[in-house]
Amino acid sequence: WKNTGPAPRIGRSVTITTPDLAAGKPAWASASDEAVGPDQAFDDNFRSYWLADRGKEEAWIEVRFDAPVAFNTLSIVEPLHAEGYGDASRIASYKVEVERDGAWVEVVSGTKPAHYQFHEVARTTAKRVRLSVAGRQPGITEFGLYDEPRAAG
Repeated sequence: WKNTGPAPRIGRSVTITTPDLAAGKPAWASASDEAVGPDQAFDDNFRSYWLADRGKEEAWIEVRFDAPVAFNTLSIVEPLHAEGYGDASRIASYKVEVERDGAWVEVVSGTKPAHYQFHEVARTTAKRVRLSVAGRQPGITEFGLYDEPRAAG
């Protein structure tokens, strides 16, 4: 063995140390498959999941708060390997938006997410947060929002 140069740098990881602000909060969806409503994406249970309506390739889930909530980290967990869902990602793209003055403003977006997808974002305050997904009848195990302590830049 011969060292061919420096090892690649390991990317910065996201650490979650605070409670999920969305857990147990009221949830809505564009539509849901039978018996797998949007509340299951906010129940803090990784064995349940929300599933878009049959035949749908675009759908959204939304959490609503009584008062504005500040968050700077979010998680998106797809139910890969869950019974009835399968082992391959069904999500081709996703975006997270917040409602501001009656309009939806994008916070972050991406293509096929990692099994456990985390995003650190600028601190955002909102009463409504929406995750839109596109793909083959996509599902979400958990959509979490967190206000993580961060060192000043």
